[in-house]
Amino acid sequence: SKEESMDDIYFTGGGGTDLYPVFEFFRNRPPTVLVVFSDFCCYPIEEDPGFPVIWISINNPDAEVNFGTLIHYEMKDN
Repeated sequence: SKEESMDDIYFTGGGGTDLYPVFEFFRNRPPTVLVVFSDFCCYPIEEDPGFPVIWISINNPDAEVNFGTLIHYEMKDN
C-alpha cells in the first residue's frame, strides 16, 4: 500500500459548515464509508447514521464526535 502525504493539500473556508445535508443525502443511499473533512466549527451530528463514518478534524484538537472514528490533523503553516 502506497502512503501519500497530505502536506501539499490546502483547505480553505471559514463560513460555518452545515453537515446535516450531507447525512440527509446519504440516509437512503448508505455509503460503504463516509469521510468528512471539517474544522468542526459547526453543530454536531447527534444520531449515528448506521454506516461507518471517519471524521478528519482539521486544525481543531478540541473537536469531538458522537460516533465514528475521529482523526485529528494539523495543517502546517506555509
